[in-house]
Amino acid sequence: MCRAQLLKIIIIVIFNDIQINVIMSKILVIVNAYELIDDDSNRACVWMK
Repeated sequence: MCRAQLLKIIIIVIFNDIQINVIMSKILVIVNAYELIDDDSNRACVWMK
């Protein structure tokens, strides 16, 4: 019983960790995309000047 509960907790923790990693990597991708867009608009602004 105790071991089964521990296993369940460990599985939940690992699963949550995986979910957090996926979310974090998605956020990083979005941030990188925004930075690229920012760079492009900055270049366009500089070019316009």
